[in-house]
Amino acid sequence: MVKEKINELKLEGVPEKEITSAMKDLGIERARLFGWPNTYVFTKAMGEMLLMNRKDNLPLVIIRPTMVASTYKEPFPGWIEGVRTIDSIIAGYVSIHGLIRRGSQSEIGKGIALTSMSKFYMYMALRFLLPLKALQLLNMLLFKTYQDLYTALDRKVKLVMRLVDLYKPYVFFEGIFDDINTEKLRIIFKESCHETNIFDFDPANIDWEDYMINVHIPGLVKYVMK
Repeated sequence: MVKEKINELKLEGVPEKEITSAMKDLGIERARLFGWPNTYVFTKAMGEMLLMNRKDNLPLVIIRPTMVASTYKEPFPGWIEGVRTIDSIIAGYVSIHGLIRRGSQSEIGKGIALTSMSKFYMYMALRFLLPLKALQLLNMLLFKTYQDLYTALDRKVKLVMRLVDLYKPYVFFEGIFDDINTEKLRIIFKESCHETNIFDFDPANIDWEDYMINVHIPGLVKYVMK
């Protein structure tokens, strides 16, 4: 299926970037066909199923972090390599608004909290899509005078919509995870280890707002978006 799609696009003379984008869309389509929201969780599930199928009588434990972020303390706060999970949204926001300027600072306006996807789509339509459509019509009437501006804005809006579509299943996810075994491990660890301050992995001990604002995002800017 993939080879057929690639060959079809190449015969049509589609640029490589558009072929890559089409492959991403095809991957998401296949993932959703089998009940998964995107290719990320789909391929993770495939790997886990394969391990379970091939393990025979071998005991198997699969441990995956909920989210990969920058270092909290060790070896130093804020270190991260590459864009991870939610960082895509942060990096996309920075890219769209051009917030990083060498030797200067930019102010960010107060955010708007939207409590449902329908409200988000309505906001995007009124705030961005309708003005973009008007710009497209104006550009056509004026013989593509604003083509560069329209192309840039259209690309940025599509980036936001793609990221939102990718992370939509997690934003309003209402599942509850059972961490009883992890809590038992923490209790045993505290009772038997004298270096609990070094190996502390209790998420309740972290001020998450302070971590995101003063550690993670500055680390992302310093080590990834430099």
